[in-house]
Amino acid sequence: MALINPTPTTEFDQKQPSLKEVEEVIEVSIQGPSGLVYKHCPELLQHLWNILKLLTSGGGPAEGVWIPKEENSKNIDQFWTISLLSVKGKVFYSIVSRRLTDFLLRNSYIDPSVQKGGIPGAPSCLEHIGS
Repeated sequence: MALINPTPTTEFDQKQPSLKEVEEVIEVSIQGPSGLVYKHCPELLQHLWNILKLLTSGGGPAEGVWIPKEENSKNIDQFWTISLLSVKGKVFYSIVSRRLTDFLLRNSYIDPSVQKGGIPGAPSCLEHIGS
């Protein structure tokens, strides 16, 4: 097995999200009323893009919610936490995910002949079972 080169040949894209990236994520990933609003209201999409550019310069919080694992939970270890992200956060993290996948593939940190899950365009498990 070949060793992975620890020094990337292609740098990770840390630029602020482009309007095109935001539009692509909205088109493909955001469903329901929120997606429709951004798809049909270019001025709101522009505001979303401006918000995302601000997020990349300083970060943004996620709201944490504590969910009890069992009835009558009293101690902290009896709770699960989940973070609720707004549509704006989902768009932002979709862009980061796409860039990270591109970075990993370009630098051969992922072998797409072995790792299929999460790689756009790669055949999924169903295609492998049927062949």
